Amino acid sequence: MEALQLIGPFKQLLTMEALPLKGPLSDSQLWIIEEAGILVSEGKVIATGNFDSLKKEHASAECHELTGAHVCLPGFIDAHTHICFGGSRANDYALRNSGKTYLEIAKAGGGIWDTVTQTRKADKETLIKKTAKLANRHLKTGITTLEVKSGYGLSIQEEVKMLEAIREANKETPSDLISTCLGRPYVSQGLQGFQSGLFKRIIRNHSSIIKRKRTYQQNRCLYRGKCLFAGGNCPLF
Repeated sequence: MEALQLIGPFKQLLTMEALPLKGPLSDSQLWIIEEAGILVSEGKVIATGNFDSLKKEHASAECHELTGAHVCLPGFIDAHTHICFGGSRANDYALRNSGKTYLEIAKAGGGIWDTVTQTRKADKETLIKKTAKLANRHLKTGITTLEVKSGYGLSIQEEVKMLEAIREANKETPSDLISTCLGRPYVSQGLQGFQSGLFKRIIRNHSSIIKRKRTYQQNRCLYRGKCLFAGGNCPLF
């Protein structure tokens, strides 16, 4: 067993213990431990409580003593992101701020189709580096777990490229990246009859190929925001 490690003291520690799973939360429901410590072993929290008390109870623990007034709480989860993409939407953002509509931006060559084009042009290594970089930017704001969608590839080959990039980016960041295969909800250039044709194509072709390649870690495959498989259980993995 790995040696115990004691981290603290934290001015305040919020464990989120005993909170309801649903409904609103009030400040009075938050259990705050003052001058707290966290006892860790093999990457897992063993105990929390008053720092001095834990230090006395576990005198042999390796102590990482902090200075300053720190507050510790569990990492945030962003359950919906598209951080795996090529190109930049900065110009789109500037145009929107100047009053241009989304349709005007799209007609001028920007918008989501530009992102699709740039993502398809990008090689996998570029997508890996960019996804990891954006995940690390999220990490600095306290977000430690991110869901990351594919969807800008549109073809089987490009969707697999994105999913593989997300998987590899997960190895390049301390964050946890959970990927989702997303069937895009719009007609792509050169592909008509989306409503029935592409939906059937996703189930028939994408699913079997993704299953063979094992390109992502979770059991969801989304189309128009809904799981393709009844009950939310995708038989790909």
